[in-house]
Amino acid sequence: PIVFEVHYTDGTKDSKTVWVEKESHVVKILNPGNKKIDFILFDPNSEIMKTVTFNKPFEMLKAQALRAPKMIDRYDAITAMRNIPATQKLELLNEVYLKNTFHGVRTEIVSQILDDKTPESLKLIKQGLNDKDVFVRKGIVANTKTIDPSLMSDYEKLLLDSSYQTIVTVLEKLCFQ
Repeated sequence: PIVFEVHYTDGTKDSKTVWVEKESHVVKILNPGNKKIDFILFDPNSEIMKTVTFNKPFEMLKAQALRAPKMIDRYDAITAMRNIPATQKLELLNEVYLKNTFHGVRTEIVSQILDDKTPESLKLIKQGLNDKDVFVRKGIVANTKTIDPSLMSDYEKLLLDSSYQTIVTVLEKLCFQ
């Protein structure tokens, strides 16, 4: 059995549990009130081990990243945005970064903009490099390919980090740079 949830812009939701036994299956969820759909979740909270392709428009991913009740569903929305240009999603990523405390969400957000050199992106990267959560800093450093010169001092500060793994990784990145 798989749970499907349809979340509406008015804050309500409809939920339906369906037995899915084949690779392809059509599920219909009635919307008698003709409410506007905000986002749809397939297996909320990822209860079942699976591989799924569920292409959603950016507006639906945006709503899910901001309003999904479970962290894993917000994380899924952010990871689904990897191929969307940074300029289109930067404002959203900034907002989601501030709203979420889980290191996986924050690391994914900053990792998606590491190659973008706009002032807004550099500001968010700097914020991530100075995050109080060691896992955020460690994840960002691990995903860094090249260090923007304006962020050099922020990376150098990480040579005194509380995590030895972060120190080793940032030292390698700085030497390579």
